[in-house]
Amino acid sequence: MSRPPIDNTIRRLRFDHDEMTQQQLAERIGVTRQTVNAIERGKYSPSLEVAFRVAALFGVPLEQVFEYHGGGRGHGNDDQKKGDRSRPGYASPTRSSCTMAPGARGRTISVGAHT
Repeated sequence: MSRPPIDNTIRRLRFDHDEMTQQQLAERIGVTRQTVNAIERGKYSPSLEVAFRVAALFGVPLEQVFEYHGGGRGHGNDDQKKGDRSRPGYASPTRSSCTMAPGARGRTISVGAHT
């Protein structure tokens, strides 16, 4: 499995904000520490909601936290080869989720597509 075409600056932002730990960030954005770790390492791409929460927490634009390096729809990216060829850019979904931290409004944050 290849890395998502998204880079992030979360680790640098955490350290620029009083050396915030992954656990502290996780509690403040309503996910688990493991989710923060996976996002930082590029193992998972966060949901839009989580991405916006991170940017808002640090008081920076979303583009300062996440940078997308992939091609657009139908530009011959690897995802197109994996899934339904009748839908350009469609990737076969995988099942993956990370549970929200306790007290975080009881929802599950999806890290990947659900089948």
